Amino acid sequence: MRMSKLVAGVVTITLCLVAPMSEGATAAVSAGLYDTIALKTEGTVWAWGQNVSGQLGDGTTTNEQMPVEVAGLFGVTAISAGANYNLALKSDGTVWAWGDNAYGQLGDGVTTPSDVPVRVSGLTGVVKIFTGADDAFALTSDGTLWAWGNNAYGQLGDGTKANALTPVRVPIANVSMIAAGDAHTLVLKSDGTLWSWGRNDNGQLGNGTETDNMFPTQIDPYDSVGIKGMTAVFAGGDSSYAIRSDGSVWAWGNNLDGQLGQAGLGSNDSAGCASTLCVPTPTQIPGLSGVASMSAGEGHVVALKSDGTVWTWGSNRDGQAGAGTPGSPGWVDSPQPVTGLTGILAAVAGGDHSVALRSDDSVVAFGANAYGQLGIGTLSDTASPTEVIGPDSSGFLDLAGTALPQTGWWWDPAQSGQGFAIEEQGNDLFFGAYLYDASGRATWYVSTGALSGAAVYQGPLLAFGNGQTLTGPYQSNSALPSPGTVTLQFSDATHGTLTWPGGVIPIQRFNIVPNGLSAAPVAFQPETGWWWDPAQSGRGFALEVQNGTLFMAGYMYDGNGDPVWYSTENAMTTPTTYQGTWVQYANGQTLTGTYKAPGIANANVGTVTIQFSDAKDAILTLPNGTQIPLTYFVF
Repeated sequence: MRMSKLVAGVVTITLCLVAPMSEGATAAVSAGLYDTIALKTEGTVWAWGQNVSGQLGDGTTTNEQMPVEVAGLFGVTAISAGANYNLALKSDGTVWAWGDNAYGQLGDGVTTPSDVPVRVSGLTGVVKIFTGADDAFALTSDGTLWAWGNNAYGQLGDGTKANALTPVRVPIANVSMIAAGDAHTLVLKSDGTLWSWGRNDNGQLGNGTETDNMFPTQIDPYDSVGIKGMTAVFAGGDSSYAIRSDGSVWAWGNNLDGQLGQAGLGSNDSAGCASTLCVPTPTQIPGLSGVASMSAGEGHVVALKSDGTVWTWGSNRDGQAGAGTPGSPGWVDSPQPVTGLTGILAAVAGGDHSVALRSDDSVVAFGANAYGQLGIGTLSDTASPTEVIGPDSSGFLDLAGTALPQTGWWWDPAQSGQGFAIEEQGNDLFFGAYLYDASGRATWYVSTGALSGAAVYQGPLLAFGNGQTLTGPYQSNSALPSPGTVTLQFSDATHGTLTWPGGVIPIQRFNIVPNGLSAAPVAFQPETGWWWDPAQSGRGFALEVQNGTLFMAGYMYDGNGDPVWYSTENAMTTPTTYQGTWVQYANGQTLTGTYKAPGIANANVGTVTIQFSDAKDAILTLPNGTQIPLTYFVF
């Protein structure tokens, strides 16, 4: 069954509304100034566009025209894009940030940018996150609002103009939703009242003046303009918006590009609007109803109606309003539907581009594209909604695509001396790790249990001792203390991230032979996965055949009772017969030490033969001639 999605409006330079904590993620999109981010239902985050400040979070500063995965980030339930940085909320209530940090918008206590996610300092129990251009906000489960980043105009609401490198508390209660623009902040309280603070040079605070304000102040407390009963707030660069319970929309602030939905609305004055048209009090946008969510960029707005259609207005210089061609018309003076966009679940505005999440879990984008922020594989602007392509130019970006792992051998190509056996059956996963202990001897750990949510596994590492030796009589094993936990997050069927006592490691499916993963199985080819003798359950064998070559590793014990493993690899003699030598490695990577490539301790421990009777049953002959029946293990 398809998971639900959040209509998560993100404003470029501004706000983003996100999902509350939940066990599974909901698909969402968010747009920054020149980049775009997306949340998959398995809890991973993907990004594309400008990357000069590391805002794509992939460990580089290289712009991308197609989605790349944000490094090491999993278990995410909500996202929010700022101007040149991004936020993610994890299911454990922590907040993570990456990208530009000149004003402390990453909240980690420094002003150094980061091209990978870093944790926002001191925040726990967070249920919602929001971003402005260079400032950020988090709402915790106890109702406390926290802010950090740029505070040049008092937009953090703490009564100062000092930037905050770590979160500071905002003195306001009963907050339901936040929106932030270039330098102003809006709050919707649970009683439907609106509050604002920060810069006000274009009347974006909605209090009838153009005077900045460092403290949260209610907009129109006497309801002189009829804005009670609001259900949502949104902010553009220096414009503001609110949706009322009847689906009508109210707007105020800068209207130079017609972003308030009425051509020519506003007035010029010497107090701060000499070059723009200002509307300092909330004004209803005529003829617009049934709006469920909105998002505003620098000069354009996208609105999602409850019927799944998308309406836009404001600047169309780069095609961001989805009308005509880029720059023709240059402006859309009043709300109009975007042709071809129906069944939309979320629609957001970036600086000068727009992004929509469709009901089939794909993403489309239009507008400015100089940095690849549309994710369509080119740098051409377009006014036509165009499908975002998948990673590595593969198909389309599917935010609800499952990422259940392929069963088989996995590894980190940069740490080739260790490997991992991963098998998924139904909702259960088996994980085996092949590495070495502090004495240099080959050792192993396993973990098994149910997947948590979509494509996430977390469980204890299991260690055992005193079991079956290679050629001795059968002896059952005993449990040893667990060395810690393991978390596996799969971004797709062949890529993932391993987090365990040894750190965070990118892993991927292993080609035993060149192009082995793409080779079709032959008749009678043995099942890839975990094999065992049910009568001798203290040991097991991970087995895989790729393009006629078999690899198998045996988990067992040495004469001292310590866990040890052997491996064998060779071409199949026939489709049902294998013969090769056990090999033992040593002096490689320990669980928590730095990477070290192993050497071969014994290149010929002995000969093993496997005779398969079918794809799930075989007889294994050990080096001493002992024969044991093997069968494919069903969890």
